Amino acid sequence: MNHSLIKKIVLFTLSACPMGRSMGTVLKEVAALFPELNFETVYVEIQVEEANYYRIKTNPTTLFVDENGREQYRLEGFHETNIVKNTIEKIKQKKIELVPELAENKETVEKYVLYLLKDGKFSPVEVAYRNRTSIKAPRITAITLLVQASKEGYSNPFPPGTTLELVQFRDTTGIITLKLTTDVDQATLETMKEALQQTLSQYGIKQVELVLQKQ
Repeated sequence: MNHSLIKKIVLFTLSACPMGRSMGTVLKEVAALFPELNFETVYVEIQVEEANYYRIKTNPTTLFVDENGREQYRLEGFHETNIVKNTIEKIKQKKIELVPELAENKETVEKYVLYLLKDGKFSPVEVAYRNRTSIKAPRITAITLLVQASKEGYSNPFPPGTTLELVQFRDTTGIITLKLTTDVDQATLETMKEALQQTLSQYGIKQVELVLQKQ
């Protein structure tokens, strides 16, 4: 791969990921400092083909691409503004080693255990998830699968159409923002929290705080 001028910064992230949103804020600041650069966000669970085309392996990932859409460099994970600025300058000055070509993304099948109601009690249910990218985000995936779960003989406390908006984890507490199409009573709210808490306990989460938004 030859050094070329950067034309665009592309952020690849999961839509509900707090780190991805923080990285997006950083990149907007950077883009304002470099008006010649365009900034774009790609949500990997939605724009699967684009994530696989660039062989994205980590959430979030920041790509620096040229006018032909060719990758010049990437930063994986969260980075502060000065790191991104310095990276751009190094690429411009040809003082940075370009990343080696990565292996193609491969589809995998992941197993998750969700907790749904059966005869009034929460029971574990194993489900298979077809991951079409190489990005693994078990906690976010488990929540997404749980709120949409439908299995014969089991009851799901989340109203139809519930979607995951944002997750934040602080030590052993999960703060989960959901979008609902309908109002729920206090009893349903508590049941939803219990389903989330039991499902996320496998990942070290002991307490759940639930934030509801109306779609």
